[in-house]
Amino acid sequence: MNPVLSMTGVGAARGDTEFGRTLIELRAVNGRGLSIKHRLPPTLAGLEPVLERAIGTRVRRGTVTCIVEAQPIDPTRRVNIDREALLDAVRELRSIAAAAGLSDRIELRDVLAVPGVVAALPDAPRAAREPSPEFQALAERAVAALMDERKREGVATLDYVTGLVADFVVARDRVARRAPEVFADYRTRLLARVNEVLADQAKPLTPADVIREVALYADRVDITEELQRITAHVGRVRELLAAGGEIGRTLEFLLQELLREVNTVGSKSQDVEIAHDVVSMKASVDKLRELVANLE
Repeated sequence: MNPVLSMTGVGAARGDTEFGRTLIELRAVNGRGLSIKHRLPPTLAGLEPVLERAIGTRVRRGTVTCIVEAQPIDPTRRVNIDREALLDAVRELRSIAAAAGLSDRIELRDVLAVPGVVAALPDAPRAAREPSPEFQALAERAVAALMDERKREGVATLDYVTGLVADFVVARDRVARRAPEVFADYRTRLLARVNEVLADQAKPLTPADVIREVALYADRVDITEELQRITAHVGRVRELLAAGGEIGRTLEFLLQELLREVNTVGSKSQDVEIAHDVVSMKASVDKLRELVANLE
């Protein structure tokens, strides 16, 4: 069985890249197709194609918001001091002072003024068309974390959906058992009412006299075909759940057809017991549609 994936979930990864300490966070919700939104600082805007490629290789449906944050390794450090150059400068200055007969007392400011000892750190790098392997690996980790979360939610949703389908089938079976009884009850009530009216005429109505009326009633309330189609739709739903994979769209269509058949059963039947079960089936289908809307 292929895994059933939810379209909702969050995945994140942290690590050091050429941009400093970097966080990539992916937040996904349901959607009809794949839509990727970015929240990146201006200096990292060039990373959008790389991120979209990493997401698109594994995500088929859903709206994914991609957030990237990067902080310098040491944000307070704005200069770089070359320690070896500093010590070389101290030795050289002392040598020059001795040769010139000057004091060999060297101040720190004198050493720092020597070219090459102090260098300003460059501004934060801007994103290149192809970032470093470290950044690309970080993006892959974030996508993998998102997919793990979507898989966990998909398993939980699948369990809930399976339970709701079982509840639906229980109600459908009660309707199927009750439907033939409705005709018999109607025939009995009809005979009793008509015989009561004709009692004064000493001419009771025989069962044959109401066959036409019962037949007309049966045509109006017959739900055999609807129950057959409901059974077929439920069977297909269970097949899809067992197969797994990208089943969200197909399930949405099947549930729409299933609800149409249940509504027809409700409109045809005038029986209180069947009406109660129709309400139960409709409630199950509504819950199923909400859950299935989150499946890839």
